[in-house]
Amino acid sequence: MDLIVKPLIPCGAALILAAAAGFSNGNSPDARLTAAPRHSIADVMKQAMKDGLLKKVAAGDASNDEQKKLVELLKALGENAPPRGTQESWSSKTAALVSAAEEVLQGREGAGEKLTKAADCRECHRTHKGL
Repeated sequence: MDLIVKPLIPCGAALILAAAAGFSNGNSPDARLTAAPRHSIADVMKQAMKDGLLKKVAAGDASNDEQKKLVELLKALGENAPPRGTQESWSSKTAALVSAAEEVLQGREGAGEKLTKAADCRECHRTHKGL
């Protein structure tokens, strides 16, 4: 029995170490799903909405850096889980915001109006904040 088991111990240990190394660098599926969003919902709401960045971008008065910042914030918004409502609705609404903000960044005609329409505070808050 010892002749069969002893040679297998180093192989088993090597497999365990290889598996542990593969998942310790954040490559596991669970690590990607549980990664913290770059910005919290409250942070995005403050910077993009309350401080007026979204309105400034939609009006065409923002610099290129401000437009990029808005895109970053809106992408981070979508990385958060919705406080209420479905993930599907949350993803749809945040994707529309990101798409419109990216169109503004690209200089597309009518993108500012599209961004304003996508930023329907009442509808989003009714669905996802419970107001």
